[in-house]
Amino acid sequence: DQNWNKVTANAKIQLTTTDPYAPVLNPQTLVSGTTVFPMIFAKANPAPSGWTITASTTSDSVASLLSNTSALVPVSAGPAARLQFLLPGETPDPGHIAGGLKGKTGTPLSPQVGTPYSAVVRLTDAYYNVQTNAVMPSVQVQTTDPNDNEVGFLGGNPQSLDPETASATIGVNPVTVGTWTYTVTDPGVTAYQADSSTGIYVRAGPPVK
Repeated sequence: DQNWNKVTANAKIQLTTTDPYAPVLNPQTLVSGTTVFPMIFAKANPAPSGWTITASTTSDSVASLLSNTSALVPVSAGPAARLQFLLPGETPDPGHIAGGLKGKTGTPLSPQVGTPYSAVVRLTDAYYNVQTNAVMPSVQVQTTDPNDNEVGFLGGNPQSLDPETASATIGVNPVTVGTWTYTVTDPGVTAYQADSSTGIYVRAGPPVK
């Protein structure tokens, strides 16, 4: 009621949140004035910030109730689970996994033979939120370019992630013109999930001979 006492009402309730990537929940009908929603957040937004949750009745509810919005709910990254591979032209977009997306936006730029191609590797949770509170792996970049020297990639390959940022930058050195796949793996004991970027077209370098 107006003083927050629970009352018996068969209203149909929907929950929405300001988390842009939280899974949409199906409405539920109150039973004896109560129901429980399995709310899952996708994008981290730690304190002092956070997301809000709003409960309201649906348009087809038998009873119409005043909506109510929660205070800010701080959301931290989940347990470290996977690596994220960011190539030039790509931007992190944590939580954005609908349709098979990998928590990033943008299209990788086409590298050129002989020019270092800086790839960023990050340790993230299952929703591609960076997770620094974890054992940092030593990561390794592999490509399907048959002629590149992977152990000579700039910055080191393999290379340990920086514990302050849970990331590392590895300078891939393309050698062969063609379309290749780049994969980052964790060959160590932590065994975080690998990440790949396919269809990376390498352009020829400037004429020299």
